[in-house]
Amino acid sequence: MFDINKTRSEFPPLRNAVLGKLPIYMDSACMAMKPESVILAMDRYYREYPACGERSIHHWGERVTKEVDETRLLVARFIGARKASEVVFTRNTTEAINLLANSFPFKAGDVVLTTNKEHNSNLIPWQMLARTRGVKHKVLPMNEDGSFPIEQFRRDVVGVRLVSLGITSNWDGMRLDGKEIAKIAHEAGAMVHFDAAQTVPHENINVQSIGTDFLSVSGHKMYGPTGTGFLFAKEEMMHELTSFMVGGGTVADVSLESHILLDAPERFEAGLQDYAGIIGLGAAVKWLSSIDREAVKEHEELLAKKLRDGLAEFSGVKMFGDGRGAIVSFLHEKLDPERVAVMLEEVGGIMVRSGRHCNHLWAETVGAKKGTVRASLAMYNTEEEIECFVDTMKKIVTLV
Repeated sequence: MFDINKTRSEFPPLRNAVLGKLPIYMDSACMAMKPESVILAMDRYYREYPACGERSIHHWGERVTKEVDETRLLVARFIGARKASEVVFTRNTTEAINLLANSFPFKAGDVVLTTNKEHNSNLIPWQMLARTRGVKHKVLPMNEDGSFPIEQFRRDVVGVRLVSLGITSNWDGMRLDGKEIAKIAHEAGAMVHFDAAQTVPHENINVQSIGTDFLSVSGHKMYGPTGTGFLFAKEEMMHELTSFMVGGGTVADVSLESHILLDAPERFEAGLQDYAGIIGLGAAVKWLSSIDREAVKEHEELLAKKLRDGLAEFSGVKMFGDGRGAIVSFLHEKLDPERVAVMLEEVGGIMVRSGRHCNHLWAETVGAKKGTVRASLAMYNTEEEIECFVDTMKKIVTLV
């Protein structure tokens, strides 16, 4: 069974008072806390073997190389990839998507399809390609309630080269049926990329069963270090991608006029890497793999439902999403989202995020120009914290 008390004890920041109170942290969609094992893994690197990987053959260098290789294999197994070489380390999901956008073998006139509910990191790279390389960016409008228009997608995907979608929305936590979408896209001859930054922290993802060609993930949202992430690409597609950032660590040999690139994934990982971060990411994967993910998912969704039920009691509150997932995004008709976020912390010690959440296009579409208040939950949140949130909102709304 999932033990909330044991889980919370593994996160040091939750034990440190902020403004005289233990923090109630509900901003995990932006940055998840890191368990002790991740912090210790990074600390060991700096204290015991702070050297270069893949270059130096001394004891420290070989240990770094071994740890990085082990992390790549851990990540591959974690997402169900067939080979470790299908995983490229990046700084975050944003870099992974930019790597894909700039490495994919597009031709002028090729079409990339996204929706109008994408995180900016899965929107702007494709807009840039449309301006610079003649790639056409096609936007599929989501339904008014934020759900995916599957029948319209069946029509719009015809003639598309690449479909790029966020599986779980960072705006409201709504989740797409990735398996069905990938099947429809492949039948139409399109490749598929999923942004799984908001999915992997909450549930198991298997790239084979879902059928995606590419997957991008951030380490800092899955209880790993900042500045880490990865791009998964099927082996056959990995060989089709071209390197756009090159230099040290990407070449097997160089002449005055030319060079020979290493095989994937090394040819996509230019320069010295964040070895401590990669090793910490491996520790995060080990830690997540030791936990009953289904029990965690149930815990998080029960908390989110309890929070939504509590907020529904207040007049003037509008909530977004379909009532599922670990994100609760809402507005109060008379209170600015930023003001609510500030008061939640000042009154209740509750940390949330306010604003448009890097989802400017959808915020404009749904008439939330100043964004929302977003409470994003994780496995370390408790029912008592939800009750505190609702009680704090009662105090806030009395000021209106």
